[in-house]
Amino acid sequence: FLDREDRDIWATPWPRLNDLLAGGLRRGQLTILGGWAAHGKSALALLLLDYLRRRYELRCALYTNEMEAEELDLRSVAREAEIPYWRLSQGKLRDGEHERFVNAVKRLGSSYELIEAAGMTAQEIAQDIRREQWDVVVLDLLNGLPNSSETRHIDENVKTLAACSRQAKCHIIATQHLNQHRHAGHVYP
Repeated sequence: FLDREDRDIWATPWPRLNDLLAGGLRRGQLTILGGWAAHGKSALALLLLDYLRRRYELRCALYTNEMEAEELDLRSVAREAEIPYWRLSQGKLRDGEHERFVNAVKRLGSSYELIEAAGMTAQEIAQDIRREQWDVVVLDLLNGLPNSSETRHIDENVKTLAACSRQAKCHIIATQHLNQHRHAGHVYP
């Protein structure tokens, strides 16, 4: 254990988090980012995915069942160009922002593969991850998987993804709403 190489440990952009993670993220692990709706889980996961891709030249993918590709791309460009998302989405650019927008698109390039996963099960996503042999994957959103309204189904999905991360030697980052009952109604435990 002490002689292992640290090439499969990827530091995050946050030194304190790296300390807590004993150096950073590792192959074969599953990380779940939980939080309230609209509090930045997706933004944090995408920022991390983009950072890991750039710094370590990893093969990265985003499996999304929450946002459409255009919205995800626009959010990434807005963050990179430091232009408020709402203004960018409405086409209300100010002087000098068009150039920042174009440069942000060039810098971002294709940071990760985008897979629209609406309707895909945890088993189908795991199978695709194994086949594609990604280094790092973000799954946005665990709550969006079919049959994810009961604790036993959520637990089964998490077990499936955790096993996949170990088998595929891939780090999986999954986002999870803490207040899903707002969207699913009274049947959510």
